[in-house]
Amino acid sequence: MRFEDWMRVALYDAETGYYARNIREVGPRGDFSTAATLHPALGEAVAAWASARRKELFGGGLAPWNLIEAGPGTGELAQAVLRELPFLARRTVTLRLVETSPVLREAQRSRLDGRATWHETMEEALAACGGRAIVYASEWLDAFPVQVLRRSGDGWQALWIRSGVSLQGDEWLEEWRPASSEVVGPPAAFSAVLRTWPSGQRVEIAPAVRSLFLSKKSLSSLLFGSLLLLDYGDMIDRLYDRRPNGTIRGYAHHVRLEAPELYRWGGKADVTADVNFTDVAAWAAEAGFAVSPLETQGAFLARHVKDAEARAAREPAFAFLLDPRGAGTGFKALELWRP
Repeated sequence: MRFEDWMRVALYDAETGYYARNIREVGPRGDFSTAATLHPALGEAVAAWASARRKELFGGGLAPWNLIEAGPGTGELAQAVLRELPFLARRTVTLRLVETSPVLREAQRSRLDGRATWHETMEEALAACGGRAIVYASEWLDAFPVQVLRRSGDGWQALWIRSGVSLQGDEWLEEWRPASSEVVGPPAAFSAVLRTWPSGQRVEIAPAVRSLFLSKKSLSSLLFGSLLLLDYGDMIDRLYDRRPNGTIRGYAHHVRLEAPELYRWGGKADVTADVNFTDVAAWAAEAGFAVSPLETQGAFLARHVKDAEARAAREPAFAFLLDPRGAGTGFKALELWRP
């Protein structure tokens, strides 16, 4: 199958998918940690951002408002955001969580104790509030299935995964096939295929994320409000620096997995790719969103967390999130809105 289909099955298959069945915990005792599980500062920052947008867009005071989190994981970020919202904002908010994983949904219910409403899709969540909401998502887009391409001369090859047999038994093997125009997509759809790369360079394209913005469902249902995307990734001119094999990897028990070992862990490990924010910004603009300049997570946290530098000096986990040599710049923040 194409890599995109393999990734979809490995993560979301109802019977064997990692998120559908096999994920148990996120954080120190899980397969991987997120920024939200490392320190509550991200929740503080998102709460401050959401509170400010609430006043600007919905008037504040006693006016009811809707706050949506997509891909809420174990619910730790949502819990922190609710805790840090100002009193009136907390009393008037309806928190809606978009979650497809039965395992994670139960973890969220346990953590939030009935303080949220759950939805299967973003379209469903936005329909419930008439398309007027403030939306945020942390480390959500990186789990959307991607197609992997490799530069070959003047053209592209697409990665397929097939089953095979070795001395170790059954395993999954890589196979490269000429990439059809259907795989590469419409002209100018993906910035990675428009650039000149050395032969052998691997890149990822994300048709599923493109559909998130450009289909008639999902994020296009946000008629009025603001959307904050927090994730690891970069603009296309920096995304593949010193990365000839692209950004695909997996995590199991905090161990990084790469091919071919990654394929043997299919369904039992997280699979992820860095976000191409050049494409996300372009698709958002095409869908009619206003787009803010991309900023680093460190800059976002510094703007929204009071006394961030002083706290980081005495809180190592917070310092890690701000570190310009690591998470502080590896993670980005992009805001979109419909006025």
